[in-house]
Amino acid sequence: MLRLENYGFTPGRITSFIVCSAVGIIITAAVGILLYCLFGTGLARIAKKRGEEKEWYAYLPLLRYYTLGKMVGGSEKIKKIFACLLPSLFAAKFILCVISAALLTRGAASLLFAAENIEGSAIDLTALVSFPIGYYIAALIITLIVSAAAKIVSAICYFGAFRDKGNTQAAVFTVLTFICCSLGGIFLYVASKGNSGENTADKESAEETKEGADE
Repeated sequence: MLRLENYGFTPGRITSFIVCSAVGIIITAAVGILLYCLFGTGLARIAKKRGEEKEWYAYLPLLRYYTLGKMVGGSEKIKKIFACLLPSLFAAKFILCVISAALLTRGAASLLFAAENIEGSAIDLTALVSFPIGYYIAALIITLIVSAAAKIVSAICYFGAFRDKGNTQAAVFTVLTFICCSLGGIFLYVASKGNSGENTADKESAEETKEGADE
């Protein structure tokens, strides 16, 4: 009879493992919710200061990247391009990650099946193993390319959101966010505080009006 105690799994150890896992999950969830709220609050404040009518998009899972994309500098056309591009890249990245995980699982199952060396099997084990692995590698490469593109585009958008704090501080915030994306919400919240960005929308409108007059 199989007994867990024979493998060192005593009731005390199992209880401790469950408790530690539960505490870890709770702490991780709490930190995730806090960062999510900081991201939304900070981005919504910055968007409102810049005259965006739908700043509440910053609190929604995918539309928050639409709002972040509109924080880049430049014309309204450039802002719309980044606003559409950024959420599209993150959506594609998520889909590709799911596909890669599914293909990896399929490949691992094939390897385990091949390792059984079932005698008399009519299945071509070589093809069974190589087929999903090849597709997984292709999906992984595409995922890495899309992830890199999303990271670069988001860095440009973050810099646009931070620019009211000055180019130096905005650059520092952007680099740190590029290294650890979880810091983005904290820096957005910090950048949203103060009055430095309240007249940004008016300044941009004045600059566009001046450029139009010069032309």
